[in-house]
Amino acid sequence: MARVYSNITETGTETNVLIKKAKQGGVSGNIVYIAIVNKAGTAAVVELRLNNKAGSPTYYSLAKATIPASTTLTLDEKHLSFNEKFYELELVNTGACELTVIIK
Repeated sequence: MARVYSNITETGTETNVLIKKAKQGGVSGNIVYIAIVNKAGTAAVVELRLNNKAGSPTYYSLAKATIPASTTLTLDEKHLSFNEKFYELELVNTGACELTVIIK
């Protein structure tokens, strides 16, 4: 089942959107597909990363990209699985662009 996060916007500083776990109605760390849709008329700058949930967290970047206006970035199963006991998936949107994120 896909989980959709709509209208993720930013006003110019970093925003971290934690992707929720299966027990909270989202998806588990066994992710096979992520689509990040830039709905804005300008390019979006995003980073998908893992957070090790420590007091001073360490971040592991999975993808950094500039997504052109009205374009979708698609990531497939090759590098997306993680152990949700130890990590949380975050999306950092450093632009003022409206995004929709689809996760399966």
